[in-house]
Amino acid sequence: DRSSAIELLGEQKILPLFYHPDAEVCASVLRSLYEAGIRMVEFTNRGSEALARFRELSALCSSALPGMRLAVGTVSTDADAEVFLHAGADVLISPFWDDGVADVARSAGVVWAADYWYRGGD
Repeated sequence: DRSSAIELLGEQKILPLFYHPDAEVCASVLRSLYEAGIRMVEFTNRGSEALARFRELSALCSSALPGMRLAVGTVSTDADAEVFLHAGADVLISPFWDDGVADVARSAGVVWAADYWYRGGD
């Protein structure tokens, strides 16, 4: 839920992020971060394999990494938001403001972070 995700980020004080198209590399990175005490990471939606890798990482968290939470970055559309939430995302991160993504996050009750200044913030 929103409050536990925000609390975890506050305790962790860092949000490592990565993307790699190779499943083994992704699993290795996630396991290494977990062993180092990290309990939330951002996996970026930047390659053609991003959704497939995210689904695998979500399954890995469920089966072998208790307490690990996944954020997904570079969420640019409401369709991206929906599909990654369905794949197990706990947090959505966007490089810019998008009303559709905001609506999806609000409806799902998840944390969403966006670069407000990209929108031309006041």
